[in-house]
Amino acid sequence: MAKPDLRISVISDVHVTHFGAGEEAFDRALQFHSEKLPESDLYLFTGDIIYQLDSSDESTCNNVYESNYDFVMETVNKYIPDIPKIFVVGNHEFPQNNTDPELTKKSLEVWQRKTGQPIMEHVILNDYHFIKAPIRSWAMESSHDQEMWLKNELKNALSDGDRPVFFLSHTSLHRTIGCSPKTPGSFSEDFRTFLTENPRIIHISGHMHNHILDEKCIYQEGFTSLSAPVCGVGYICMGGCNYLNPPVFDFSQSLFLEVSGNIVKVYRVDLVSQKIIGSPWIIDTSETAKGVFRYGKDRTETAKRPAFAPDAAVSAVVEESHVFADVAQKFKTFDVIVAYYKISVTNEAGETVIDRAEHTDFYNLSLGKTYADTFRLDLGEFAPGAYTLKVYAANSFFAHDGNAIECAFTVK
Repeated sequence: MAKPDLRISVISDVHVTHFGAGEEAFDRALQFHSEKLPESDLYLFTGDIIYQLDSSDESTCNNVYESNYDFVMETVNKYIPDIPKIFVVGNHEFPQNNTDPELTKKSLEVWQRKTGQPIMEHVILNDYHFIKAPIRSWAMESSHDQEMWLKNELKNALSDGDRPVFFLSHTSLHRTIGCSPKTPGSFSEDFRTFLTENPRIIHISGHMHNHILDEKCIYQEGFTSLSAPVCGVGYICMGGCNYLNPPVFDFSQSLFLEVSGNIVKVYRVDLVSQKIIGSPWIIDTSETAKGVFRYGKDRTETAKRPAFAPDAAVSAVVEESHVFADVAQKFKTFDVIVAYYKISVTNEAGETVIDRAEHTDFYNLSLGKTYADTFRLDLGEFAPGAYTLKVYAANSFFAHDGNAIECAFTVK
C-alpha cells in the first residue's frame, strides 16, 4: 500500500494544570501516537493543551502559570522532538473566567514564548496548507480583521492546486459539530458562508469534548468540519452540548489522519484501550466539490444505530410509588455511540405515560472494557396500576433500530 502524502496526529483539550492534572494523559497520548501508530508528519494540538486554573476548587483563575507549559514542551521534546508541530490557542490557555486585559496579554505572551509560535499562522507542509486562527481571550471572541486575514489566506491556499485546505481553530463554527452554539463574538455568518462556498476546506477544531464515536463530530455543509475529542481531564459531551458532570479523569481520545491527494481518512483513537475504534471517516474533497456530502444533513437518517445484545435486559425497581429502571448495558458492538436511552411507558389501557430520552453513560463503556455495566434511569412517580416499560438504545440523532428491551411492573 502506498504511503499517504501526509499523516497527522491530532490532540486536543488535555487541560494540563500547574498542579499536575492531565499530565499522565498527555504522556500516554504522545507515547501511543509516536510508538504505536505509523509515524506522523505533523502533530496538531487544537487548543486547551494547558489549563490556567488556580485550583480544582476555584472557578476563577487570577494567575498565569508556566510550569504546565514546561511539562508539555518537555513531553513533546521527549517523544517527537524533530516532527513538525502546530499549536492552536484555546480558551483555557487564558485564566478561567477572567478577561482582565493584563492577564489576557500575559497569557498570550507566555503561550507564544513557550510554544515558539505565532497565534495566527499559515503553514505549508508536503504541499498542503494549514491556516490557524486564535482565540483572543477567555471570552473566545473573534474579530472582523481576523476573519479578513483568514479569508485572504484561505483564498491564497485554495488557488494553489486542488488539494484539501486545512483551517484550524480551537472553537467550532456554530450549528456544526455536536450542535455547537453561537458564542458571543465568534465567527460571523459571513465567514461561515465563505467556508460553505469552498468545499475543499476542512476545518479541524477541539473544545466540544465529543466522544469520537459520536457521529456529530463530523459535519459537512459545503466545507467539512471535524472535531477532535478531549484527551485529558474534562467534561464529556454526549449527543450535543449537554456536558456530563462531574469531570471524567480516565477518558482519553484523539484522532489520526492520513491524507492522500483529495482523500482524508480520519481514524479515531481510544488512548485508554490504545486501539483505533470504529471505521474511519472518509473525506473526499473531489466529492464535496461536486456537492456530494457523506456527512451532510441526511446523516440523521443514515448514521449507524446501536443495537442491544440478545442478553440485554431492563428491570424495574419499585419503591412505593417511585420507579427506577436498571438497564444492563449489553450491546452487539461498541463501535457506535449509545448517546440516549429512549424510554416508553404505557399503562394497562395502552396509554403512553412516558415518552422521553435520557443521556447514557456510554463513555464509561468505551474505555477498553469488554463487559457491560448497569445504568439506572429515574422514571419518577406513578399512580397505582400495571405498566409496560420499553427502552431503546439510540444514537446521537435519537435514532434507534426499533428493537427494545422491556419489562412489566406494578405500582400498588
